[in-house]
Amino acid sequence: MAKKESSSPTPPGWPPRRVVEDVRGRGSSTEKGLATAHSMNLRGPDGSDFRVGRLSHNDDSGIGIEFIAYAKPMRFERCPICLAPDPSSDEHVPPKSLGGSVMTSTCEDCNNKFGSLFERTLADWWEDALGFVSFGHQEVRGARKMPRILMRQKDSGEPVFFVAGGRIDPDIAEQMVPESTLEVMFTPPDPNRYRLAALKSAYLGACLLTRSIPETPEADSIRAELMHARNLRTRERPEISPLCANLTVAKTDGPAAPGEIALVRTRPSDGAAPEVAISLARTLLVSWPIGGYLVPIDGDGNPQHAERL
Repeated sequence: MAKKESSSPTPPGWPPRRVVEDVRGRGSSTEKGLATAHSMNLRGPDGSDFRVGRLSHNDDSGIGIEFIAYAKPMRFERCPICLAPDPSSDEHVPPKSLGGSVMTSTCEDCNNKFGSLFERTLADWWEDALGFVSFGHQEVRGARKMPRILMRQKDSGEPVFFVAGGRIDPDIAEQMVPESTLEVMFTPPDPNRYRLAALKSAYLGACLLTRSIPETPEADSIRAELMHARNLRTRERPEISPLCANLTVAKTDGPAAPGEIALVRTRPSDGAAPEVAISLARTLLVSWPIGGYLVPIDGDGNPQHAERL
């Protein structure tokens, strides 16, 4: 939390105007699966410019991906989550905000309730967004609520913050001058909520890859956990199972490959053990969640050693 300091008078020409150029992102380009304000150039009145882009989350080691199999869209006779008959709600896998396409159907409750409770938080985590933001200053009475803030960075690593979906309170804007300190309060995306949303997408991806509603013990546990979470009250924080808590959940910056759900094997270059996972539109990578075995077939059609998933 920032300390409080007295504000300085607004200097002439403050804030400096910058020209925004070469914007990529949702609503600014035709590419699917890009975050709002994915990247852009900012040019100042003195001719100086710099590039702004997504935060860097990964080290230089990276992760190689071996693609094993691809899923196709499929409609099931029952909702894959609650098993209600005749599901009729189009389900994007992963969510549309991450570049997902309609791949299957669920019932309206499993689609809409889960979307409003958890998938919005997954989108915030994927976009590096902060919610429930408020600003305060000693010269302004009371905290002022703000829209979402998107965290971005310059090529140098210096942070840049964008206000998304609204405008800054005028009283706070007047205090945004050199030598003035603002108090900022925010809530980061709840990991329990975005992990449940990632688990839902991975589970549906597994259903599509196996072309079935699986009946493994892990799948039974996932359905029960998703059903419990779906029925929570809006502000009630969900608890998550060890299976959900221990999932690998990783993201890319996009763009997406809409409609691509793939079974993959990760090959970390840092020497970590490979892992079988699901790539969801190439924007989200989640551990294979439903158990079972992977049995390679050699060139002569002979099954090889079975690998427990």
